[in-house]
Amino acid sequence: MTKIEGDLGTWNTTQVAQMIGVTPKTVNEHARGGVIPKIGRGKFDPIGAVSSYCKWLREQRDDATGSGKSLTAARTELA
Repeated sequence: MTKIEGDLGTWNTTQVAQMIGVTPKTVNEHARGGVIPKIGRGKFDPIGAVSSYCKWLREQRDDATGSGKSLTAARTELA
C-alpha cells in the first residue's frame, strides 16, 4: 500500500460523509460504534477514517460470503 505524504489536516463529519458516500448521520453512527475513529468532537483524521471504514466494509463482505471467501468462490461452492 502506498503511504500518503503530507498532512491532510482534520475533517468534520460532513467532509468524511462526502468522501465515503454516506450521510453525516451514518458517520456519527459509525463513530459511536467504533467503525470510524474520532480525534475530537466532530473531528476525524481523514486517512484513519477512510481506511477504517474500508476495513469495516471488507469485514462485512467477508462475513456475508463466509470466512473470507471471495464471492466467486462462495458461488462456486453453492453450485
